[in-house]
Amino acid sequence: MNSLTKKAIYFKYAMSYHLGGGTSDSEFSIINNTYPLVNTPAIKSTYYKFENSFVKLLHNAGYLTLAFHNNDSKFYNRGHSYKKMGYDNFFGLHEMNLKEKFWGATDEDLFNFVSSYIKTNNINKPYFLHIITMSSHEPFIFMDYKNDKFETIKNEKVKRYFNVIQYVDNQIKKFLETIDLNNTTVFIHGDHASGIYGNNIYKHSEYLYQNKYFEFVPLFILRNNEQAELIHNDIDTDHIISFMDISPTILVESGIEFIYKTFGEDLLSSNFSKFIKFLDDDYSRDELLEVIEESSEVLNQ
Repeated sequence: MNSLTKKAIYFKYAMSYHLGGGTSDSEFSIINNTYPLVNTPAIKSTYYKFENSFVKLLHNAGYLTLAFHNNDSKFYNRGHSYKKMGYDNFFGLHEMNLKEKFWGATDEDLFNFVSSYIKTNNINKPYFLHIITMSSHEPFIFMDYKNDKFETIKNEKVKRYFNVIQYVDNQIKKFLETIDLNNTTVFIHGDHASGIYGNNIYKHSEYLYQNKYFEFVPLFILRNNEQAELIHNDIDTDHIISFMDISPTILVESGIEFIYKTFGEDLLSSNFSKFIKFLDDDYSRDELLEVIEESSEVLNQ
């Protein structure tokens, strides 16, 4: 992923809507382009119809829409909710027949299954794949992977973090090498902050601004065609984006005709609005960036 900061379209700060549903809030807010609930996981609602799911538009336009996660499909009610959001199928731990380890299967087994699925099913129409990894989740104990170069790190939690992140990084690289990136756009993003606190070396990505809590994660957009370099050079990635910006970008990239209710922007456009939505208020993208940069300056003194 470090190499992708130069090769891909890389946004350092994507606002994560991480409220009452924990990890699942990233999926809910991106897919439905709306805020999750504050006190309960919105994705678990049995009454919500997910009417603004962008996946429904892809599905109705002829895309094969699939989701994969190495945890049980019953967790957060994903198996049920994802089908309501327009996915043809949701593959959880048991649907993929993978071996459980800690909370679920390893990311390596997950990616191997997805790669095999693509190869063996001879998919002959456009497809959208949504892959949720898990091996790098806090408290970073779900993998036995270790690299000797991290052994000098004294803080055990930070050491575990570097090990699991490198493991997942390797698995993503291996997976991308198995698929044809021509005419394909890949989005890679985090879901919430790492949970690394209490030291003066590594900066967490959570901030208080105007009495509200803001959380940011990185986003990579990887394209591999003749226009990729041109688009990369035209885009100003040094500003705040949000999860609301991801679904309209995917819809534009898909090439389908669509009408979609969104607060977001096409991230591959050279034009951005000056403001970003968070819990029904407008915030200046520039001011939020200043908050982050000022926090970094204080930390580094």
